[in-house]
Amino acid sequence: MHKLKLIVLSVFMAADLVAATTADSTYTAKMRLSQPSAATAGNIAMMKDVSETIKHLVAVREAKLKNEKNNLNSIKIISLAPIVTENLFSLGLQNNVVGIDSMSDYFKPASKLPKVASIDVINYEEIIKLKPDLIIAWNNFYPNLEKDVKRLRIPANIFRFRTERLLDYSSAILELGRVTHAEEQSVKLKENFFTRLKHIKSKYQNYPQHSVIYILWDDPIYTVSENTWINDMIETCNGTNPVRSIDQAYPVIDKEYLLSLQPEIIINATVKKEKMNIPETLQSRVYTLKNVDGTHRISPVTLDSNEELCQIIHGTGESTDQNTSSKQEAGSKKD
Repeated sequence: MHKLKLIVLSVFMAADLVAATTADSTYTAKMRLSQPSAATAGNIAMMKDVSETIKHLVAVREAKLKNEKNNLNSIKIISLAPIVTENLFSLGLQNNVVGIDSMSDYFKPASKLPKVASIDVINYEEIIKLKPDLIIAWNNFYPNLEKDVKRLRIPANIFRFRTERLLDYSSAILELGRVTHAEEQSVKLKENFFTRLKHIKSKYQNYPQHSVIYILWDDPIYTVSENTWINDMIETCNGTNPVRSIDQAYPVIDKEYLLSLQPEIIINATVKKEKMNIPETLQSRVYTLKNVDGTHRISPVTLDSNEELCQIIHGTGESTDQNTSSKQEAGSKKD
């Protein structure tokens, strides 16, 4: 560094000297520069060495950054929930997922991956074979996961993707992007999600309100209350949920109570039957939701389901044959 300072100082002194001389001395100086002394030649060589050293350091730094990026992209992930798998694929991390749970079935490429967990059991032997860097679970599912991973000395980090309401998706997807080194993709996903959600809400906010019961299962009757993103989706469509105030997120109600509520619309989310196990007088109010994946797993697909739900609630989309005929009968009575 001391030699470099001397070189820089000599360059400035030479410049001052040239400016102060006459035309003849300038000519003489140029002649001398064309035939450099041994000392000057040594300084020039040293400057070239410094320049080459800087170029080398820059190249090493760029190579290091590239290598770090490649290492981040090679992170191996195990997903223990369909909601996690779908968001990982939406972030473009499908090549990083090495194992999934048995319910992750939305994206076809995922079906070919090793299954390491069922609804309540984890196959740790398979996980050990896959050597993951990161294991991701949803909310509080598999409550013993952290303890088991530590006990088995599996060298993997654990992350829990936590979502209960639609607004939770903002922080959840950003955190998922952070732990998987997909920050840029997660920001775009978040912005696109909430921009479209805002558009759907704006589209239906002036439609008339209708009471909507969302039935997950009919024997017994499982529905949803306020503390769920499904209720948020109903309200995005300007619908009202008559059981929203029940404390449990997914309460069980009986037929008599359902009949007393007299909902205008009943959403059949998963039951594949000609008739649901509900009072006969309510059968004509049942509509089948085709895209249930988006309502039961919050991801970008959720917005497709939200749009379909709004169309059912306000009669702007397709309905089942049963309901089409009932609507036609209602229309003919009005006429």
